Amino acid sequence: MSEVRRRGSAWVGVVVVVVFFTCVTLAVASLGGGPGTPHSVTGDRAACTACHPLDRLPGGHLDRSADSCRSCHSETSAD
Repeated sequence: MSEVRRRGSAWVGVVVVVVFFTCVTLAVASLGGGPGTPHSVTGDRAACTACHPLDRLPGGHLDRSADSCRSCHSETSAD
């Protein structure tokens, strides 16, 4: 019986951790939590990965598509 309780507790822990990180990720994305881009994002600079290849970005960016950059990173100034 205690084996069943341990497994149940482990699953509850996993669910709590997943829900927590999902909520944090959604909050950061909705608030525009990433640093701003110090240049315009129009014209030849509209494709972020043309200059910023995904394999050279922080580890948390590896599973993202190039189209999702501006969901967190906003334009802070135009040059």
